[in-house]
Amino acid sequence: MQASTRDIKKELSCLNKQIQGTEEKLNAMEQREIIHREDYLALERKMIEMENKPMDAEDRSRRKNLRIRGIPEQVTTKNLEPYIEDFIKHLDVEWDFRIPTIERCHKVNKPRGVPDLPPRDVMLRCTSFKLNTQIMSALRSKKCAQEYETLKVFQDLSWSTTQKRKTFADSTIILRNNNIKYRWGSP
Repeated sequence: MQASTRDIKKELSCLNKQIQGTEEKLNAMEQREIIHREDYLALERKMIEMENKPMDAEDRSRRKNLRIRGIPEQVTTKNLEPYIEDFIKHLDVEWDFRIPTIERCHKVNKPRGVPDLPPRDVMLRCTSFKLNTQIMSALRSKKCAQEYETLKVFQDLSWSTTQKRKTFADSTIILRNNNIKYRWGSP
C-alpha cells in the first residue's frame, strides 16, 4: 500500500510539474499575444494615417475651390465669370473687388448616378482661401437675392473625404435639426 501511495505521489508530483510548465508556456503565449495585438493596432493606426495622407493632400489642393449647383444653363461659359462675381458681390463679403476674385470657373459633368439633366454644376476656384471661407460664411448667415436663391454652394472635397463624411450623416442631421452649429475638422 505504501508503495502504491508513493507511486501516486510521484505521479502527482510529475503531473504538477507538467501543469506548471504548461501554465508557464500559456502565460508566455498570452504575453506574446498581447504584444502582437499591440503591434497589430499600431500598424493599423499607421495604415489609416498613410491612407489619409493622399486624401488630405488632395483636399488641401482643392481648398480654394467651390462647387456651385443651380446656375441656369442659359448662363453661357462666356457669361459665367461675371454671373458668379455678381453673386459674390450680393453676398456682401468683405473683399476688395478691384482684386480679382475668380482664378477660373467652368461647368462640370454630373457625378455618376445623378441624372444628366441641366443645370450642370460649376467649379469655381477663388483667388484666395480667405474669400472662399467668407463666401461660405456669408451663405450660412445671410439670405441671397431672389435671383440666386436656388444656388447651392459646396466645398470641393475629394471623393474619399465625401464618403467619410457620409458616415456622419445621422449625427449631422440631428445637429442641424436642433440648430446646433458644428464645424468639420477632418474628414
